[in-house]
Amino acid sequence: MTRGLQQARSPYNPLMRTFGLVFFGLGLVFLGLAIAIWASGAVFRLQAERVTGTVVEVELRHYADGNSYCPVVRFTTRDRQIFTHYSDICSWPASYEQGQQVGMYYDPDDPQQVQLDDFFGIWFLPLLFGFMGLVFGPIGYFALFPAVLTRLFPKRLPKI
Repeated sequence: MTRGLQQARSPYNPLMRTFGLVFFGLGLVFLGLAIAIWASGAVFRLQAERVTGTVVEVELRHYADGNSYCPVVRFTTRDRQIFTHYSDICSWPASYEQGQQVGMYYDPDDPQQVQLDDFFGIWFLPLLFGFMGLVFGPIGYFALFPAVLTRLFPKRLPKI
């Protein structure tokens, strides 16, 4: 066995240890972000008022990498004030049509703070960061502890 390959499989290889620590650390950070974003949204929704708004316009926005459609939603607060929310969650093709009713949450103390009650608005960032954490974390873990991987799959991994 060549010394380079033997050293690469060793958990004490400084390069593999650094790689493992970085990836495992990123995995933990991404999972932490997913939990924090989800918890922040959950707390917001618990304290917010839920209303139904109406899409008054589907705004076309031009970006360097293409165009997107963003809903403009008008809603009435509990005190009968009318607000218009220009959503930053855009899509191609358009997710909403003009005149469509949309569930949403708003902060009673600051009605400009709004969250649309749809899958993308509530779950996209927690799922994205959670997925990244679940990919990066195990890669880093198995780079730090390769013996665990060989114990889990003894016949499938080639012996070097």
